[in-house]
Amino acid sequence: FFFLMIRRPPRSTQSRSSAASDVYKRQGINAEYTKALDYYNRCETIQKTSLGESHPEYVSTLNKIGSVYSSIGEHMKALDYHLRCEANIKTSLGESHPEYAYILGNIGNVYRQKGEYTKALDYCLRCEAIIKTSFGESHPEYAKTLL
Repeated sequence: FFFLMIRRPPRSTQSRSSAASDVYKRQGINAEYTKALDYYNRCETIQKTSLGESHPEYVSTLNKIGSVYSSIGEHMKALDYHLRCEANIKTSLGESHPEYAYILGNIGNVYRQKGEYTKALDYCLRCEAIIKTSFGESHPEYAKTLL
């Protein structure tokens, strides 16, 4: 359960800026990650002002920025963004919501990449427990946490 579990809103709710940044991120080239971060940061600024910090689209953008930083090995920046997501989701949806679990999984993944395996395991086990409670042991979402 150390893989990134990124949830994104349906395509119809994504902004054009976020969709473009997703394309750059998928290409996996460092120069393209820079472009992705540029789009995501622009998107974050607009969403923060227009939607507020507790809006799901804003939180999703923070998560995506954290994932890009994780992909390029900037673990402290990744952790900062994922922890901001955790705080927002904890406040808005609560600690038993699956979206909260996915963010815990992302935080665990960053700690794993940093070599902090005890912290990584703690976050991943918390993620697994929430998903197990939310979906049950026979659900595919739970199976993903076991990888």
